[in-house]
Amino acid sequence: PVPAMSNRPDEAPSADGPPLQLLIRSKANGVEVLDVERGLAVREQRENDKGRTLVAMGGSRYAVNGGGLPIEVVHRLSGEVVTLRETAKIEKFAFSPLGTYLVTWQKADPEALPEGSLRVWSGDEVARSFHCKKLTGPIDATLAWTGDEAVLFHCVTNTIKAYDGKQSGTTKKDDSDDDSDVHQYASAKCDDVASVAVSMKASAPYPVAAFVPEKKGKPAAVKVFVDGTAACSKSFYRAQDVLFRWSPQGHAVLAQTSTDVDVSGGSYYGGTGLYLLSAESDWECLVPLPKEGPIGDAQWEPSKGKEFIVVAGAVPAVAVLYNLKAEPLYNYGANHQNTVSWSPHGRFLALCGFGNLAGDVHFWDKQKKKEMNEVNIPCAVTWGWSPDSRYFATATLAPRMNVDNCVRLYRYDGTLAYELQRQPLFECHWFTAPANLYPDRGPSPAAKDRIRQRKTEQQKSSQQQRSNGGSSLAALASGGGGGGAYVPPAARRAGGSSLAAQIRAERAGDFDGPGKAKPGTFVGGQSAKVKTIPGQDAAASSAAAPAESRNKKRRDAAKKRKEDLQATTTSTTTTTQQMAAAASSSLPRANPAAAADGKNITPPPPPPEPEAPQSAEDLQKRQKNLKKKLKQAAELRSKVDAGLEPSAEQREKLDRATLLEAELADVDTKLAALETTS
Repeated sequence: PVPAMSNRPDEAPSADGPPLQLLIRSKANGVEVLDVERGLAVREQRENDKGRTLVAMGGSRYAVNGGGLPIEVVHRLSGEVVTLRETAKIEKFAFSPLGTYLVTWQKADPEALPEGSLRVWSGDEVARSFHCKKLTGPIDATLAWTGDEAVLFHCVTNTIKAYDGKQSGTTKKDDSDDDSDVHQYASAKCDDVASVAVSMKASAPYPVAAFVPEKKGKPAAVKVFVDGTAACSKSFYRAQDVLFRWSPQGHAVLAQTSTDVDVSGGSYYGGTGLYLLSAESDWECLVPLPKEGPIGDAQWEPSKGKEFIVVAGAVPAVAVLYNLKAEPLYNYGANHQNTVSWSPHGRFLALCGFGNLAGDVHFWDKQKKKEMNEVNIPCAVTWGWSPDSRYFATATLAPRMNVDNCVRLYRYDGTLAYELQRQPLFECHWFTAPANLYPDRGPSPAAKDRIRQRKTEQQKSSQQQRSNGGSSLAALASGGGGGGAYVPPAARRAGGSSLAAQIRAERAGDFDGPGKAKPGTFVGGQSAKVKTIPGQDAAASSAAAPAESRNKKRRDAAKKRKEDLQATTTSTTTTTQQMAAAASSSLPRANPAAAADGKNITPPPPPPEPEAPQSAEDLQKRQKNLKKKLKQAAELRSKVDAGLEPSAEQREKLDRATLLEAELADVDTKLAALETTS
């Protein structure tokens, strides 16, 4: 059932900007356009319960594909439907940033598609074709426009090519070494490039990030190209794939690396890493994380693009706000969360625990740094903010969840506004629009009243729980039933709850959130080679220095334990010597006369046994073993110089290299002496 529209002031539809609408697809009703201003009423409907739908940026068009039928592109304003020929076998399709073009890809077929299987459509005509035999990732990792669609970048073998984004024509094959394409005006050499990510910046220069995976022992690399030249790069190991996230203004890019296997054994889901690379200088760094564990999400603030939030660490994960220098600014606390969702204006923020978590969502007012509400939204498969930043939509979709499929609309303060049931429901999309078409409004008076009321109710509930701390034992003493979980007397006198609750509170308290971030408690940080940002003074550079790494802390702790052990051993040896001296002084002295008779004589200590001479065969074996260890140490040293962060055991191996070299020199000397004597 569709709830009726209420008359609360904060729910009044905005007169500014395009209407708020959702696109959904279900088996029973096909494709539907829902009008939010009329309580999710159906505005239009099309019969198509198979395939996929896609909404263009700006919300001017949407595409429908599936059921063995060609793609249909629907224009929202005019209602015109354009059918694209020869698109029944399409496997992937995507709109350009402004919605001008539609890109489709299908398996290569030289007879049916001699000009290429990666096609760019303008209306119902093919504007450009590219040869692409295999497409494992999304389309924009191979073919992508800039934010203003002025330049089109194409990733081919060992090269990134740039074309005029508004011209049409056919390009040469990917394996061609000829760079004389008709519409190509620039290219950048990048050996073994696997994918690219283009900044959505709407003016030149246009930065592009490229990922080069590990190959034959060489580390993986991320490179940022500006005007065809590499402006910044970062090399690292343990990276099978990279997810790029550009800042909205193109200042910098976040590179989130991932591997299938976590070599440290800390996670079943593989290892992750996060790096920040600038597009305006050669500065790069490893982002310091608030807690050890996997990286759940990292998202840029959408309005200015100079801040980003990272959710990292084992559950409960910690969410932290950073600036462009990767300096932590604000800690949003530890919760069961793995997703960051910004409103388009950057004023409101939702920190969510979706996927394999229970669905807790924390709604924040980012500007005032206040949490507005905490709600539970179970089984959410897709989610997103409305273009006016006033609603947060979630949908439970099939086949991920085959029961209780629905669309829920929450207000920016976390209160439920609408809910619509469809069984089964396959897709849900917002019709997007530029955020500057809507006013950036703060919380309404009605929302503020609801926030204050919730806080008052929470305080009353917590006070009631504390006051009822000893009620269960009193009920048992009076013969009544237990009023809840057993609370120990010590915790009852302190007004606390169970021991488990106290342990959880203590663990959560280790991260001092929410509140101002404390950089000294963060894990990791800048790379060993810290590059200075142009125009940055010495004070700012020193402030950007990272905290101690966990490996250094471990080495310091091991060094302290070793010193304590040596001090204990020295003290024990001194005490033993003193006791031996006291014992010898208490013994009767030897009588010289008796010594003449051979009585009471203390035997002299036995002479030290001479060192057994080593054979040439033993020395050669030792020489071979030492050379092998020194070779391993040299290989490890080269990896460390390339950016690998060594473990404590690896650092110990590097420290022993000097001793091994001295021992090898001694063995060589002994072998030379044996050869001379022989």
